[in-house]
Amino acid sequence: MKANLSRKQIMIGLMVAALMVSCGADEVEDTVQDKKQEPLIVETDEPGIQPKGDITISNTLPKEGLPDGSFKKNYPNGNVQVEGFVVNGKRSGLWVYYHPNGNKQSENNYINGELDGKTVVYYPSGQIMYIGYYTNGSSDGQWLYFDKEGTLTQEVVYQNGEVVSVVEKNEKPS
Repeated sequence: MKANLSRKQIMIGLMVAALMVSCGADEVEDTVQDKKQEPLIVETDEPGIQPKGDITISNTLPKEGLPDGSFKKNYPNGNVQVEGFVVNGKRSGLWVYYHPNGNKQSENNYINGELDGKTVVYYPSGQIMYIGYYTNGSSDGQWLYFDKEGTLTQEVVYQNGEVVSVVEKNEKPS
């Protein structure tokens, strides 16, 4: 069924969408420079908003100014936190972030420092949380959201970063 979104739901959706690009945020926590901030956790059960539950943003980097070449950052426990490639001080190509337990947290593609192409975000268990697409740094096209058991819970369509439609689902993967 197609949902009619209230202004509050759209605002919360945009806030959550912005949080979900944690790999593209400017600076929430950067342990390389010993900036200590608590991870941001958002909980919501609003319709049209996914994922339901916690979103923890803790592994972000500056958008620009990174050294050119291969980039890798580790957690204090030694596990890889993020790895990718930098061209002209900006993220380029595939960047992979990991949860502290070593499982993938996200896979994002960058062109000239902007998110562009497919993004996949995972729960700490390794289960897919959502799959979506970016065009020039904005959410674009169909995004699929899953619960922790792998059930498809929502299809959200974005156009230039704006929510166009939300369809609630309840489908187990085949």
